[in-house]
Amino acid sequence: MSLKSIFIYFIFIPSSFACSTCTVGDPTLSLMGTEKSFEGRLRFSADYLSRIEKMGLEGFNQTKLTEQRLTMGLGYSWNEKLNLSMRLPMVRKQLQFVNLAEQTHSGIGDLDISAKLTISSDEQYSHRYLWGIIGGSRLPTAQKINNLDIDGQSGTGAFVPNIGAWYGFYQYPYFLYASGVYHYAFEGFDNFKAGDAFVSTFAGQVAFNHSLAFQLALETRWSKQNTTNNQTDPDSGGTLGFLSPKIIYSITPDILLNVGVQIPVIKKLKGNHQEDTTLQFGVVYDF
Repeated sequence: MSLKSIFIYFIFIPSSFACSTCTVGDPTLSLMGTEKSFEGRLRFSADYLSRIEKMGLEGFNQTKLTEQRLTMGLGYSWNEKLNLSMRLPMVRKQLQFVNLAEQTHSGIGDLDISAKLTISSDEQYSHRYLWGIIGGSRLPTAQKINNLDIDGQSGTGAFVPNIGAWYGFYQYPYFLYASGVYHYAFEGFDNFKAGDAFVSTFAGQVAFNHSLAFQLALETRWSKQNTTNNQTDPDSGGTLGFLSPKIIYSITPDILLNVGVQIPVIKKLKGNHQEDTTLQFGVVYDF
């Protein structure tokens, strides 16, 4: 992994949030990066996430979700234009109900597959401007656990395709990136259907030296309300935005470490629904 990768490579942790459904941030960046790829590149990533979410009215029907997630990923560059990846999470969730009852479950989550295509670049300016499309799907690979609340499951059991676009501007030591992706979820476990969601990322990064870089992103999610058996969940949906600072450090030319947080700064959620600050750690290795 070269100095150029430190300068223009964003490591965003793919975060799968419950309501068991949505994501914040651009999940293609962990494996595919944003630098111009080369044919045959193979990349591995491991990302850890810890988060807390509260749904419902405190003292009445509130449920508290505590989640830890380790996502293993593998990415492959088919050629200079096309990057492919898959990501599989291992999830531990604990639900605490208002009556002090608890449910705890650990398991493999739903598999994400994605493709990132570069459509156009400006050869006149040494490929400083790149843009293209992103597409993929979440596949229902998680095993359903009977008598477990949907927010305690390691996945939703639903097919969730997505499509979007991305744009990047590169000029050392700075990099700017933007993307927007639309998610549509089919019905999954227990007739649960996640609301359609639009996820956006606006980010900037600066390299301090050959090994150290800092990035700051605004990651947003807008979603419709979820339904179960065609009944709307009043404590779901709305708009949420995170301010996401992160430090990236290169241990060797082939290994990058990152640590960061997602701080909720836009909270226009429907009903009684609260998401706290998320902690993130990750490593990326180029074979």
